[in-house]
Amino acid sequence: MASRGNSLSCVVSVANKRLRVDIGQLSTRSPMTRAWVVLSAGLQLLAIVVQARAAAPADSKLQLTSLFPPVASIGSSSEITAEGSFPDWPVDIFCDRDDVRIECGTEAKKLLISVADRATPGVAWVRLYNRSSASQLLPILIEQSPVLVEAADQAKSHVLSASDLPLSLCGKIRKQDEIDFVSVSLATGQRLKVTTVANRLLQSPMDAVLQITDRQGNVLMQNDDERGLDPQLTFTARESQEVLVRILAFPETPNSTIAFAGSESYAYIMQMSLDSPLDHFLPLLAVGTAEPFCDCSDEASAVVETVTTGLSPRLAFVRGQNVWQWLPQLPSSCQSKMEPCEDEPIEALVSLPSCFSGHIASEREIDVFRFSAEAGRKYRARVFSREFGFPLDSTIQLVDAETHAVIAENDDGSRNDYDARVDFSVKSDSVLELRIGDAAGSSGYRHAYTALVEPVVPSVQLTVATAEYALAIGGDVELSVAIRREDNCLQPLEIVAVDLPAGVTCAAVRSEPKGDSSKSVKLKLAATNEVSVSQGTFRIIATEIGGQTDSIPCIVSQSVVHLLRPQVPISDFWLTVYEQQK
Repeated sequence: MASRGNSLSCVVSVANKRLRVDIGQLSTRSPMTRAWVVLSAGLQLLAIVVQARAAAPADSKLQLTSLFPPVASIGSSSEITAEGSFPDWPVDIFCDRDDVRIECGTEAKKLLISVADRATPGVAWVRLYNRSSASQLLPILIEQSPVLVEAADQAKSHVLSASDLPLSLCGKIRKQDEIDFVSVSLATGQRLKVTTVANRLLQSPMDAVLQITDRQGNVLMQNDDERGLDPQLTFTARESQEVLVRILAFPETPNSTIAFAGSESYAYIMQMSLDSPLDHFLPLLAVGTAEPFCDCSDEASAVVETVTTGLSPRLAFVRGQNVWQWLPQLPSSCQSKMEPCEDEPIEALVSLPSCFSGHIASEREIDVFRFSAEAGRKYRARVFSREFGFPLDSTIQLVDAETHAVIAENDDGSRNDYDARVDFSVKSDSVLELRIGDAAGSSGYRHAYTALVEPVVPSVQLTVATAEYALAIGGDVELSVAIRREDNCLQPLEIVAVDLPAGVTCAAVRSEPKGDSSKSVKLKLAATNEVSVSQGTFRIIATEIGGQTDSIPCIVSQSVVHLLRPQVPISDFWLTVYEQQK
């Protein structure tokens, strides 16, 4: 409320515009009249707000393209910029974690994030929304180390000492041929580990390169694609020296221009630490009740904690170490066994499914595991490694332990899939050897794997391409469910959306084992004219409805999922019910 002389006016902000309702002079009016005038002005303002917010014109839909910096430190409070278009501010915020609090700042596009002192590392998934639209889920990396953010108007270099590490440095490669670098002073024998987070998690469209150089620019070490398109390296100083850690990038999709690239979308995080051998945990999957352990004997006494946070899969981490790892859950429980030591006898596991984990640590190494297989039953052996960001180009060989005959072998699961996979069977009950190696004979402490051997059963995978949908009051919207049937899955399925808001309906559809509906179906969500404006989640469920009596069941009931990232399937989808512009 503002005063101009003896006249008063009320000001309200709607859709980033300031609107004023004049009240006039009150001092010369009776108390009853003054009350009525103020009430009338309030009703005028309320009508303006309702009219402005009830309609949902196209330009009122928010667009969130990225969050920067996409990282926050445990026990800290900081500011994040929501990059995109926001007709209204503030907006509503969804965050999947209770230990991370995010709210809108007073300045448009500014978010304030606070991370609890005992929060676990990993990822917080964030969505912004208003009455007529919702953004996709974007990640904010939650780190145990301090965070240093490069500002656009600052010099592109920082000088660090050993006492500053561990540290997470966040920045952007904004221009073509731009090189960001940080100077680090190392003592003789110190190991500097640098891990880049960019393409795999943040989906930055860049193929980053990491370099360690001396002050004269001579390249001492370089890495390109250690974790998919994200580089990682460990450098050991042979003498006390100051080195430069440099990051540069090519475009994710190669083009005719052979040159370094840059863009506002080229965001990265460099995780830097000293003398930390910890890199990952085994098994690489969540296997029954098996607890993950550190990959390195130097950290054998470290306490590995596991936790599930929000939408992400189970996670393993060690407090005080800037390393965490998702552990995707296997669909069925199984035994877990680690690679035997050199002097340890190879024992057979009598039951399947079973998981086998280890490292190809030395050149031309072959790890061997034994298990029992039943006659006439079809089995599948597959390796998980490259899919999870490890450099192993795995090979599988199944060998009869008694006759040494090769039963089956494989290098690549499919084109551009470097994780080996093979189906096999035996004519009589046998003890088989599973032999795992690297196709190029290479090795290293990051050549880690978990191999799963299990009987083959019919299965089906159901996915949607997006997790966000908008439905106008009195209208309808179609969504497509992709279906991949495997291993003779012949059961018809009924697919339907559930947990919808009142007034929104969905008719169940049927997927037959053959024909077009075996590969995809379309669901239609419909809203009545009486439904209320709302935001919330719903799910899509597939259920077997019988079929051929000689068919082996594929599922009983299964959720349709959307892959936020290759290791992060979600089954809760977001629905915006909005009022159309009249």
